Amino acid sequence: MKNDNFGLKNIHDFNSKKIVGIGESVEYSANIRHAVLSYLKHLILNNNCKVIVFENSANTCMIYGLYTQGILPENAIKEISKDMASDYPTTEFLVWLRKHNSGQSEKVRMFGLGFLSPTSTFDYLLYLQDAGIITNITLLPEILKNWRKTTKLGEYVHSNAATIKKYVGETDYNYLKSIVDENDNIFRYNGLYEFETCLDSINKIIDLKRWNMFEKIISGYLTPDGILAIVSRSVDLNRKNSTYERHNILPDKKLGYFISQKYGNRYFCLSIQIGIGTYGYNKKNFVLEYPENHSFEKFCMNSKAEYIYCKSETLPKTFNKLRLVRRKDKNEPQFVYMDLNKRFDAFIFVRNSAPLQAKIYSHDIIKKRKQNIKCV
Repeated sequence: MKNDNFGLKNIHDFNSKKIVGIGESVEYSANIRHAVLSYLKHLILNNNCKVIVFENSANTCMIYGLYTQGILPENAIKEISKDMASDYPTTEFLVWLRKHNSGQSEKVRMFGLGFLSPTSTFDYLLYLQDAGIITNITLLPEILKNWRKTTKLGEYVHSNAATIKKYVGETDYNYLKSIVDENDNIFRYNGLYEFETCLDSINKIIDLKRWNMFEKIISGYLTPDGILAIVSRSVDLNRKNSTYERHNILPDKKLGYFISQKYGNRYFCLSIQIGIGTYGYNKKNFVLEYPENHSFEKFCMNSKAEYIYCKSETLPKTFNKLRLVRRKDKNEPQFVYMDLNKRFDAFIFVRNSAPLQAKIYSHDIIKKRKQNIKCV
């Protein structure tokens, strides 16, 4: 597929917006992934997008940011890509963004709203050490050795505030401190850091916490003339609330609700929909149901077009269904009833979907950290 297939040059709805949400209606679709990255590049090149937010771990995206800002050497992508699963962003996108940033005085920044991993915060400081940015982190080997039993990392970041600020600046330090403090809140389990046993609790972080983190990113990094793009599931970015059940609209408030409440029409919510094909999850492929009557996807399938961009306000009221698939609940009906106009500002239709094969994270994280540490 080519970028211009999506009609990007003719879309002007992003103008005058402050936040653009790009939603995935189906996760682990290679075609949706391509569309998302195409729109991100378009926003960066044409709409002064200076901040990108993904669902990835917040502290993992801090490492990606070191690479895309040119702080880490170019060959660091080989090491970084080893721990990248099939979440956003892709290796190709990181390389592209690094090249783009190299010619910019104001670089595009990257952040995450996903669950927090203390090991990624270790990596962030270690990468800074390897790049020669921070040189006096002699306590890190001892901190790493006892990472399950102590809160030494948080103590280190707080007690060495002046030193870290000197190298990364006030804004980045404050963001790092907020990440470390959140790590302490989430991973403390009966006084211990227990990453594995707390993972289920981490996945249940309410959207209000994500919204609070999102606001920290906006206040710290979004300039008056720049815009922010956020990539997540369509159900999380829609303007109202969650919508999983076929006949019931669940009342829980999602991230998009909080964004919409504060930013109103300065928030542009876009959802990418699929016609037919398959998607992948956990090394398996799953078939997408043929679009139901009165669905947006059925209308687009009848048009024979491969790609369609459509503002929701132009859709007839008879279109009252939309496909929203959660990767972990494949037995749920794929199509749900909703008022399309009130939930999304526009839709992208992509006719065919192929599965995006998952790359599983390595679980040997402690061994890797010990190998990478440089005692200074």
